[in-house]
Amino acid sequence: MKQIRLRSLLTPAFLLSIAPALTWAAPQPLTVSSEGSKVDFLAVGHPSLLKIHGESESQVTGQAYLDKKTNTVSGEFEFPLGTLKTGIEKRDEHMKDRYLQVAQFPKAVLKISDAHTEGPFIGQLTLHGKTLPVSGTLSMTGPLGHAEFKLKLHDFDIEIPKFAGITVADEV
Repeated sequence: MKQIRLRSLLTPAFLLSIAPALTWAAPQPLTVSSEGSKVDFLAVGHPSLLKIHGESESQVTGQAYLDKKTNTVSGEFEFPLGTLKTGIEKRDEHMKDRYLQVAQFPKAVLKISDAHTEGPFIGQLTLHGKTLPVSGTLSMTGPLGHAEFKLKLHDFDIEIPKFAGITVADEV
């Protein structure tokens, strides 16, 4: 009885319906190299005359996958927050110790799932012990990828930096 059912399932129509699944290829793994990678941020102060640009090079690690059939990318990217620099040593110390609390929360993690290789994306950002959705733009050209998004410090329970009458805007 089981053999008859199996034979009835393997009709030409059934085989045609599963053929695409049989030829489906797994997403291609992409190498995420910390060499040449860069993370940067821009925080604007109030009054807006102050612009704080922070960056760190060669620190992003993770794993990404490209599905050429759907032209989508998924991945998880980690970044050690203690490597960020703004160009002023004392400000860096405050940023890392008081605001980001890198001893307790040493890294940020961005997860992207099924985002097109060009255009908007929605992901999950883990920062300061909280994981929240973020949205931005993604661009993958050849071997290079670039993601850009905004976040609100208060959403991640990060105190808004203040010094000498200048307050950093909540959105970074």
